[in-house]
Amino acid sequence: IIIFIIGIIVYYHLLKNKKNRINELIDIKNINRINFNENREEYAHKLPINATVIIPVYNCEKTINYSILSIQKQNLTNLEIILVNDFSTDNSINIIESFMKNDTRIRLINNKQNYGTLYSRSIGALSSKGSYIFSLDNDDRFFGIDSLDFIYNQAKEGDYDIINFKRIYSRNLKIPKLSIKSNNRFSIVLQPELSIFPITRRGKFFPNSFFIWDKCIKTDIYKQAVQMLGDDIYNYKISYNEDIIIVFIIFSISKSMKIINKHGIIHFIYRTSTSRTRKQIYKSYCNIYLLDILFRFSKNNYNKNLCVEYFLRNANFIKRFSTKEYMNNLIQILNNIINDQYITDKNKNILKQFIKNMNNTK
Repeated sequence: IIIFIIGIIVYYHLLKNKKNRINELIDIKNINRINFNENREEYAHKLPINATVIIPVYNCEKTINYSILSIQKQNLTNLEIILVNDFSTDNSINIIESFMKNDTRIRLINNKQNYGTLYSRSIGALSSKGSYIFSLDNDDRFFGIDSLDFIYNQAKEGDYDIINFKRIYSRNLKIPKLSIKSNNRFSIVLQPELSIFPITRRGKFFPNSFFIWDKCIKTDIYKQAVQMLGDDIYNYKISYNEDIIIVFIIFSISKSMKIINKHGIIHFIYRTSTSRTRKQIYKSYCNIYLLDILFRFSKNNYNKNLCVEYFLRNANFIKRFSTKEYMNNLIQILNNIINDQYITDKNKNILKQFIKNMNNTK
């Protein structure tokens, strides 16, 4: 009994210390805004810039300050913060400008109209001066004070094109409590001919996530992917599954990636998030453009069919679109895929039925 009681007391103190340690690292509510201009000479000589953090901004006045503060608290200070304003109508820009007065590392790019998240990230990447790019949503935060520093050093030391780190999901603005791990997992050699699934050094496929915000990506690779993507895709203002579009191309041109067991960001998912509020018709429309990109950049026949099957699993019956132009464009994309000689008869028939359903709703 005495040993049991002592064990409970020890466990309680360990749990308390662990909790205090976590709160010390991730609690940013009471942080004073840091005046980096006081040390501008210190940052001026640290060229080239180690990393760039890109944040698309759209009507996020309640959360953007937490995102910026989580970057400012990082141990890695030789970086730039690019915020791309996608035609916000709330107080977001005033908040950002108040940060800019005290931090010369922050750059603000203003879109002339609302172009969507994919465009905003691409513009930020093309403007980046850092060696590596981190992407953050305008309501997400970096986890801990050493996340950027640790992940960047992993990328730099191994000259990796991509570092894939762990993310934490939260359904409200409360920061979850969990242990902090820094140990590495394994390295992956990307095979361009495989495209969708990079392969481990042991010869096994690795099913990747296609999120952009859980990766540190070499800037040259990111910029090359944006150029390969082209400009036409931005006409459709895709803001659903847009990560997959650019990450898929990044995978197809990268040569190496490292998976690390390190929590990098806290990604918030709540009722007002885009993935929950977008209508199903819009999601289906985005998935067709997504299929077009995946199909065009697939490197082998197996992956082409895999892309079609991925689309069919996520597609829904389309009842109507806002314009006839959209409908005709989507049907043309699907017809081009059907006419590919390597698509299986089964997939062709399913896509033909999908087009028939769309035509019946015109």
